[in-house]
Amino acid sequence: GGTGFLSAGDQVDLQIGYQISLERVGGGRILDEEQGIEEYALYSSAELHPFSKLIVRPGLRYTQNSAFGSQLIPSLQLKYQLQEQAQVRISYGRGFRSPSVRELYFEFVDSNHRIFGNPALQPEKSNHLSINTLFQYQLASTDVKADLNLFYNDIRDQISIGQDANDVTSTSYLNIARFKTLGA
Repeated sequence: GGTGFLSAGDQVDLQIGYQISLERVGGGRILDEEQGIEEYALYSSAELHPFSKLIVRPGLRYTQNSAFGSQLIPSLQLKYQLQEQAQVRISYGRGFRSPSVRELYFEFVDSNHRIFGNPALQPEKSNHLSINTLFQYQLASTDVKADLNLFYNDIRDQISIGQDANDVTSTSYLNIARFKTLGA
């Protein structure tokens, strides 16, 4: 992959880039002896300064995957400087992760393990939201920082590994329909 920066004065900075991922695997442990997935992506991110205390960073990524089609993936970050010692950040991002060749087609069997890929896997799709506050102050002659981060993730078709209920030595990759996390 590669990136580049463009600047339009003090108000806007733009980052653009690309990523190429070519995954090809062959051998006796791969279904049909050889499998591959290609992924090409273009992305951009801007940094806007509409006024002195606010930074806005919108982003966009376009991905073309040979096995799972194309995706348009947005993100947005806001940073507001409340005062010199305090700031708030809000971030939103959509996510997409396609299964790897291993997760789709790998087969490994020995005396203790039976691991099988799953060609029916679907890509993960997610939404992430976080809010972060940072307070910095001086106590005696020591710099002190207090940081509070709240986050929420909503993942559809999360890729995980599961064990066969009838054979504890046999596992396969599977999709978890919905997985959510909320934390601080």
